[in-house]
Amino acid sequence: NIELHQKNALLEDSQKKISDLYSWQSRAADLESEVASLERKLPPHKKNPCYILCYHRVIPEPKAIYDNSVADFENQMKYLVDNNYNFVSLGDIVRHMDSQTPFPYKAVTITFDDGDESGYKYTFPIMKKYNIPATFFVYTDCIEMEVRGMKWYQMREMLAGGCHIESHSRMHSNLAKRVASETEDAYLHRLDVELKESKKLLEDRLKRKIAYFAYPYGAFNSFVERKAIEAGYESMFTVGGSRNYLGDNRYRLSRQTILGTYTMKEFASFVTSPDAAAAKPKEKQAKAAEKK
Repeated sequence: NIELHQKNALLEDSQKKISDLYSWQSRAADLESEVASLERKLPPHKKNPCYILCYHRVIPEPKAIYDNSVADFENQMKYLVDNNYNFVSLGDIVRHMDSQTPFPYKAVTITFDDGDESGYKYTFPIMKKYNIPATFFVYTDCIEMEVRGMKWYQMREMLAGGCHIESHSRMHSNLAKRVASETEDAYLHRLDVELKESKKLLEDRLKRKIAYFAYPYGAFNSFVERKAIEAGYESMFTVGGSRNYLGDNRYRLSRQTILGTYTMKEFASFVTSPDAAAAKPKEKQAKAAEKK
């Protein structure tokens, strides 16, 4: 009798769990329908986000958290191509914002920071292979650097091959705060050097307009933003999340840093889910920023 009672209790427990499961599945379906209904009611400027991704170095054997392997990077680009994402340039983003014309469905932009020579050696061939109009934000002190910097001839070849070169400052310093013992005048001078000299050098050597700026470390404030606008930049970019909408501030467009530690599932979340749903990967990014 005791054994029969135990079996009956287990059966009742199993039936309750099955009932609960069906109840949750039904609720999930209702929630999905509610979300779809809410999305249909969104104002035009909150529909069809443009996802902007940010990479640093793509090399065969990653050595740091900001490095992505060539194989992983190509798999990520292939994922976007195979899933019918529309690759757009930074200029496309600004034009859509100016005209308030909705972004293409599943619009995505690929960017790279710093100007490491791996961009030419390993990334550029993949961009040509998949016809992706990537943008490389270069800090000009890195150019021709013996160990890692891209060369001027390499950047010209990349421009001719459909990629874009924009400014990432001159020295890659944090623009949002003064360094120790730096006077106000010295700080203002540094801002001018970082924002204006990098722009002028790139324009003089590449013979084209430099319109966009990526803040080093993603660090900025309203004063730095105003100085960047005064320097002649048409749009600026930080980091923190991948989604950008038509109604967003074009001087504070956000990018999602893609770390070498991310799985394909985590990568996909940045171009399919709201930023809030990617909390765990963002924690990794925050920890990585502390180590950089």
